[in-house]
Amino acid sequence: SLQQYFRQAVEERHSRVLYVLTLVTALFVPLQFLTGVWGMNFRVMPELEWEYGYEMFWCCELLIALLVFIFFRASGLLQLS
Repeated sequence: SLQQYFRQAVEERHSRVLYVLTLVTALFVPLQFLTGVWGMNFRVMPELEWEYGYEMFWCCELLIALLVFIFFRASGLLQLS
């Protein structure tokens, strides 16, 4: 019936939105973990004293994001159609 067709369309859209949100979450959770660790006020963190510690942090963040993205593409998780 028309009501079942409409309900199925709504559920499919809902499922697609949840899928995208899950991918975004999986991308940003490791990055937020590193931000939290480096944001703590410890006295003994060698990378805080390095001349290029800030740049190293961003390189690590970008590398992790790139690796997660490559993993998603290689496993076929980024195909939204």
